[in-house]
Amino acid sequence: MQIFDRIDPLALETRERQLWLLALSILFLFAVGMALLIYPAVFSRPIALIVASPRQIFFGFCAMVILVISYFVDRLILLRRLRNKSPQGYV
Repeated sequence: MQIFDRIDPLALETRERQLWLLALSILFLFAVGMALLIYPAVFSRPIALIVASPRQIFFGFCAMVILVISYFVDRLILLRRLRNKSPQGYV
């Protein structure tokens, strides 16, 4: 009984798109959840004079998340363009 082992070659593009969407959404949800957990700890205390304030670290984390997600989306677009240009449909 091979229910889950069969992969339709015609549905491969759809499955790949779904996998990318799943990976990006999980990464985004983890990042948002982590930011929401960090937010009260960062902004509930007064700022002390230290080398890197918790607010700078928090905003650095948010910027890093945005950069990582945009990098993944850029790679996805590039792979799709390369696959469409290749003669057999494969990179």
